[in-house]
Formats: sequence, C-alpha cells, structure tokens
Amino acid sequence: MANAAEGEGVVVMVEGKDRLYCRACKIELPGSGPKAMKQHLKSKPHKQSLRNSSESEAERRVVEESQTADDEESAADEPCQICMKLGRNDTKHSLNSFKAALEAGESVRPCFPPPFVRSPKSLFPGCKHPFITLESGSLESVPDSLDECLELYCNAGANEGNKPPNIDINNVNCKAKSLSNARRTLLQAEASGDMYWAALVVDSIKHPVWWPRKDRNVCVGDGDVPNFNQLIIGSGHTDIGIHIDNAPRPSSCSQHAVGEKIAYDMVDHKDPQYSFCLSAGEESVHVDTYITMARGCKHVIMLPSGGNFFGDKQPFPRAVDFELMSRIVDAGGYYFSLEPIDQEQHVTLFTPKSWHHWLLGMSDWHLIFGASRF
Repeated sequence: MANAAEGEGVVVMVEGKDRLYCRACKIELPGSGPKAMKQHLKSKPHKQSLRNSSESEAERRVVEESQTADDEESAADEPCQICMKLGRNDTKHSLNSFKAALEAGESVRPCFPPPFVRSPKSLFPGCKHPFITLESGSLESVPDSLDECLELYCNAGANEGNKPPNIDINNVNCKAKSLSNARRTLLQAEASGDMYWAALVVDSIKHPVWWPRKDRNVCVGDGDVPNFNQLIIGSGHTDIGIHIDNAPRPSSCSQHAVGEKIAYDMVDHKDPQYSFCLSAGEESVHVDTYITMARGCKHVIMLPSGGNFFGDKQPFPRAVDFELMSRIVDAGGYYFSLEPIDQEQHVTLFTPKSWHHWLLGMSDWHLIFGASRF
C-alpha cells in the first residue's frame, strides 16, 4: 500500500475490509492494490472532487506524486487481468508504451479497461464506477449460431407477452411485428451476408450473484427495468453509437395503483446521482447496466458523465492513435476489448448511471446478455 496517500488521508483502507476508500470522493474503490489507488487518483472525477471540496495542497501533491509514480511504472506495461488470462501479447496498457510501440511500427492495440474486481458484491448498492469481473450470470444455453438462438429465444414463452426483438439490419432499424416476422427478417439478413443485431427479451437470464435483488430466482423484480433483461446478438461491425442507458421513469414502469409508493429493493435512494436521474426529465431516467460477453468480441469506449467528446454521427474509431487514446484517458475514460475467456468463462462489464459507453461488434457472431436497474 502507498503510505504517501494513506498519510495524507486521501485514500485509506476501509476498516474491516480489504478495500480502499477515497475521502475526497466519499466512495469505496473497486480494488485494493496500489494500481487501483493510482488509477483513481488520476481520474477526472477524483480531481474534480478535490477542486469542489477545496482539499489541501498536500492532497493535491499526492495526485501529482501518483502520476509520476505511474509514469515510472508504465515502462513495465503490466497487462490487465483479462489480457493475462487470454494470453494476449498485442496490447499495451500505458500511454508511454503504446506511443513507443506505434513509433516503432508495431501492430498493437491499446487496452485501458476499468478496474478488475474479483467479487463486486460489497460495492452495491450505489456503485458509481465501471468495473470488469469474471463473476457473471448465465443463460440456460448459450447459442453459437443464429439458427440456434432463434430456436431457443425467439419463440413463444421466451418472455412475458411474447415481445418481438428490436432488430437492426445494415444500420437500419426494422420493426418486427411478431416473433415469426423477426425470425424471417434475421434469417434473410444472414443469408444475404448483411450486418445485423437483435435485442431479445429473455426472462430466464440468471443474474450475477452481486447484482442487487432480494429474490435470486426472479429475473425481473422491483427496481429492475422491465424488458431490459436482454440477449443481444449480432454479426459484423454493429453499434448504436455512444450513449447513456436510460429507461422510462420508475413510476411509469409500474402496475401499482395510482399514488401507491413503490419500494425498489436494494436501490440507494440517498445516492445523489440517483436523485439527479429522477430530476433529469419527465420521460426517462439513467440506469445501471451490466452486460456479460459470452461469445465473440466487442471493442468498448467508456467516458464519465460530462466527458463525451464524440459527435452524434461520428463512426466508432476502429484505429485508435496516440492522440485519441490520450484524450480518452485524460477524460477519465476507458478503451478496451471485451471477450470471454473461453466458452464457459464469460466476462462481465458494469456500467453505472450517467456513463457514456460505445460498443462495436468485432466478430462474425457476438452475443451479450444483461439487465438494467433504477
């Protein structure tokens, strides 16, 4: 543990837990090592917290010292947990090593993911920072082809009300009138070699053990966003642009009687960010989301609230240069590839309220599943 930070009182250990706590941001960090501390101290939200709370110059020096130490450490370019498990040798994890590799003409990819968390349960409710974990949920069966997927999850009984999936073919949204119409549309797209994706509502998803809820046998309960329990399949370089996940206001999602108070299980109503979401508009609010990558690969860009600098019509930057990677890092964001370790060990990404995120399909068959909560 870095004694400098502890001595100055910016980041300390949580009593009784193997967890770091930032007094400036008033949050627990998703990690316990020096690397997690340094990453947080360098982040844009932390620097903003220091400015807003008028912390001492000594605490500001901790940030500067951590940046210097991080630069020295970057020469080793320690790979992330996922890269190590996948045996990747074509990724760079620091700006210095990424720049040096590009200047040397090497074919490399930047990998700047959110913190890796082995067991995220203690972070909930109220987790405000993205993370990656291997503690994933599951499907009854993970399809390896479109035919298999349609047979399993695009039939009557897959979801309450037999809702047809949302479909996009070659970046054009297609409104499916029925499950059978959706099956025909997707099969035609695959036969034509078209790029497509589809979001199917699936009521049999088993959520990760850390996903907040009282009844683990229920897929959609109080506090969950209805119809956001989805299996999303695709083929090719599909994406829906950079966005923040939002849903209809909780009151409009309920069948409760008018005026009846709704008790959302495990939702932190005192979370100031939750209060902000409730006042963000009459029609929708921001929500927490997890997605589990079970098949294929997606490239991911994440930026904190207020940190998005991409244009509405801008295509996903498949080739990331040093300048763009620097902008993402300086904004407190992340750029990385999301893919399962193998057919059985999936990888899960948590995206908190108000975070911008952008996913681009990078394989002929990619499949994610997940859900959202208020």
